[in-house]
Amino acid sequence: MAKYPAVITTMAGTNTIAEANASKQALIFTKIVIGAGDMPASIPQAIALTDKRLELDITKSVKTGDGQFMVQGLLSNKTLAAGFYAREIGLMAKAGENGREVLFSYTNGGNYVDYIPDKNTPMDSYTFTITTVIGNAEKVQAVISDNGLASIHDLKALESEISKHKTDEHAHDNRFKALEKTTQSLTSTLNDTRNKKYDKSGGELSGDIILTGDSKIKTDDSGLALTILGASEESNGAYIQLNGNGYPDNSNGEFCIVSSANGVKREFVGNIDGTLKWGGDDIIRQSMLATSDNASALSQAPTLQLVKSLLESNLKDIAVIEMREYK
Repeated sequence: MAKYPAVITTMAGTNTIAEANASKQALIFTKIVIGAGDMPASIPQAIALTDKRLELDITKSVKTGDGQFMVQGLLSNKTLAAGFYAREIGLMAKAGENGREVLFSYTNGGNYVDYIPDKNTPMDSYTFTITTVIGNAEKVQAVISDNGLASIHDLKALESEISKHKTDEHAHDNRFKALEKTTQSLTSTLNDTRNKKYDKSGGELSGDIILTGDSKIKTDDSGLALTILGASEESNGAYIQLNGNGYPDNSNGEFCIVSSANGVKREFVGNIDGTLKWGGDDIIRQSMLATSDNASALSQAPTLQLVKSLLESNLKDIAVIEMREYK
């Protein structure tokens, strides 16, 4: 089993921490690099691996506290052309999204490392875990690859957490409480809205208006008739209809008011010739009024204007009123 000394932060890594803090940007760990080279003369002065062979995506990162940060990467030999001893491990980082990537920290296992065979020899994925010192870095994060692989250990840990979650009766207490609170708030708002009265001006109101007791105000398909209905919509139901185009049985009507009760309809129609009808019978018509004094007007009722005209004419013709006394 491989043994690696603790990683050492390079000068480039220390400078990157200072750069990130000064620019108020995050210290971002980007990837893990694996090599086959020997120990460099000076790790703090190192700027790259001696013999880099692989780059690993970061699959997990945790700020562990005490000025340290842990990252993990999963090694696979599926694309490895030649086998090698994985002596070198390095961690790459940068200051901010647009910063220059540098070798942040480094370690070398020397002769106490494992051999990584080439792609022709299948092997289980190998997890590399690096805990590095980040000192006084204010913001630290890692680039986690969406294409990273999960180890068997990670999958078993996830399976264990899911199993615990399924058997925990209180796993979603906070969610249910939040949902209950939201539901109560919505119910209260709806009740307040239902109990309010609103004034309406402008705009349009479409559809039927349902009144208390299932009564309603509705328009016909043509939009010409407005009907006020009682609770029953059957043929004998009571209703009043205001029709702006005359009752359908009388197309000459200027307007029509229809009442219905127990299946019996009565209509009050106003025609364009001035005739008013109730239930089909004339209440008043223009030909019933006399506007001039002639023989054809004897069966008609005089208008007020005609009466006034006749009175004024007769008064002018009276010169003397004689009174006789009979003995």
